[in-house]
Amino acid sequence: GWDEIHRFLYAPLFKWQTSEKWSLMAAPVVQWMGESGADVSKSFTGGGLVGFTYAASPTLSVGLLIGALSQIEDKAVVAPIPLINWKFAESWTLRTGIIRLGPTPGLGGEVGWNVTKTMELAGGLQFQRRRYRLDTNDAVGEETLVPVYGKVTWWMIPQAAAVELFGSVATNGNIRLENNNGNKITDKDYDNTAFLGGKLHFIF
Repeated sequence: GWDEIHRFLYAPLFKWQTSEKWSLMAAPVVQWMGESGADVSKSFTGGGLVGFTYAASPTLSVGLLIGALSQIEDKAVVAPIPLINWKFAESWTLRTGIIRLGPTPGLGGEVGWNVTKTMELAGGLQFQRRRYRLDTNDAVGEETLVPVYGKVTWWMIPQAAAVELFGSVATNGNIRLENNNGNKITDKDYDNTAFLGGKLHFIF
């Protein structure tokens, strides 16, 4: 097992509007994940995202991201990420792609309902996979889970500042322990776990 896990993630997203309908996106990714006392130099991963979006109509945009990220003692992950932002009814929106729930991003989708012009209720699910460098013998820990969540977002300043409160249940949770070569020592499923949190958004 392991104790406290620390994480640093730097992934600035750059977006270029090439025409009224097309946009290009790119993001370098640098990440450090490790247990307290783990070897810092062996806890880094990196990669990037590139992709595009196309505004098919005022209510629908679609796109694709290709993400490539190295892994601690494992093969690099290369994954296509479909992007959809579809206002399918007057106050309802479907979104897919990289969903940020608290401090941890994941792949998934959500449906949002605009209660008012400044408040939205949303619900969805995402998939998360995290690999950590551990302190003992440079071992590796891995956690996979599927959070199912609901959240409320209040835009204090429209499109500039918002407060978000959320609650989730981590389903299909699994913890895996590997040696420093990435070979399995043990793995174990764990019970569904509830989580509550909140965050502030600031857009510059």
